[in-house]
Amino acid sequence: MLSYVDLKVRQIPFKNVAVGDTVVLTVRYTQSRHYLGDGYSASYAIAPSGADVTTETTVRRPASMPFIHAEQKFNYEETRDGETVVHHWSGHFQIPQSTEPNIAG
Repeated sequence: MLSYVDLKVRQIPFKNVAVGDTVVLTVRYTQSRHYLGDGYSASYAIAPSGADVTTETTVRRPASMPFIHAEQKFNYEETRDGETVVHHWSGHFQIPQSTEPNIAG
């Protein structure tokens, strides 16, 4: 198990959001140097909140760079543009509401 003591989490409260409202979140990560050496890794987890989630991720890499990926329940496309390979994952998920009592969400 890895522990990242320098990882920062920012929580933003939305005070004017009510049941039935639609909330859209867009996140963009740009990484020029990986914290574990010559590599890149990403993992996404969505809490069991009853959320309706649409997600898209795109990775562009030099064709000469080794690349291993694994995905479940995502649409996946791979295209080549010259010496660049573009990987694109997308998906739409209805995340069920947790029925477990007393859990942190």
